Amino acid sequence: MTDVNIIGSPDCYEHLENEDTLQQKNDTCAIKAQQLILDAYGIYRTEEELTNLAKEKGWYEENNGTRYEHIGELLNHFGVESQMSMNGNIYDLVGELAQGHQVIAVVDSGELWNGGILESIEDMLPLGGGDHAVIISAVKNPADGKLSVQITDPGTGDVMKSYSEEQFKNAWDDSGNFMVSTIESPPEKPSLDMEYMRSHSFNSVEEYDDSLQAEVQGHDGEAVESGYGMISAYIPDDTVYGSDTEAAESPDSLDYEAETDSFDDGCDTV
Repeated sequence: MTDVNIIGSPDCYEHLENEDTLQQKNDTCAIKAQQLILDAYGIYRTEEELTNLAKEKGWYEENNGTRYEHIGELLNHFGVESQMSMNGNIYDLVGELAQGHQVIAVVDSGELWNGGILESIEDMLPLGGGDHAVIISAVKNPADGKLSVQITDPGTGDVMKSYSEEQFKNAWDDSGNFMVSTIESPPEKPSLDMEYMRSHSFNSVEEYDDSLQAEVQGHDGEAVESGYGMISAYIPDDTVYGSDTEAAESPDSLDYEAETDSFDDGCDTV
């Protein structure tokens, strides 16, 4: 059996289903990617809420999408600091993943999904360009050195689909190797009910904690402390939010200051 080194945070995405990952509109791939990353940091918002916020802030234009320099603004807004870079390579990307950082890459969707002779001609002319944002969930590095890139794709709903290094590189090159990466890695956390979180529009795990404590009021059963300092409570439908019964060590809280990095104008949209 061949040893494979997996670099990244597959645990942030491997639980997702197609319907969790698929973007709602043709031009909201960058918003959906940021939503899924916010989920990993315990910040739960619906795609619709984030789209409305981005539109209000000028980070998203309906029917045109998100300009490169605005990818990451939603992360920064909710306290998950991010940084942009261009002209990188696969080793720069792996370096971010190895630190537990979450990465959005802009790719040529045709190159990623289809490839073939037409895309090769497009590259030679050159035509096209990076038009789609995806999450790089992990990179697999087997003993033979043939890297593969695992992508969680809002455009197809694919979760951690593997692409060869060559195919990914061809698609990523068309954006000038543009990527956005978080500054810090997500804290470890217990399993949460994501639909519950999003439906209640929590800004943070602390708000989720307060809500769970409110759920306990008027119900029998003992509240049990769990990871994040949240409360796992017995409620009528036997649903437990957080750890089942045992106390877990609480990770550091998210107290980043949001910053918006400047970026050269003139970039495309996704």
